[in-house]
Amino acid sequence: MMGWLTDKFGPRVLIMILGSSLGVCYLLMSLVNTLWQFQLNYTLVGGLSVSTLTVPVMVTISRCLSRSGD
Repeated sequence: MMGWLTDKFGPRVLIMILGSSLGVCYLLMSLVNTLWQFQLNYTLVGGLSVSTLTVPVMVTISRCLSRSGD
């Protein structure tokens, strides 16, 4: 799914959106009062952001490296 989204919207847009959601995850960490809030925030918001952020970053790096080799 992330490959399709990367092709459709481009890696820059996805990196901006997913990076912002990761930043929101860290901001929400300051409001955590109980263990379940920490676990919910860190696994859902943070985990999904980090795991899906990998694909657009790798696409950007591979495009950059392929252009520098020419």
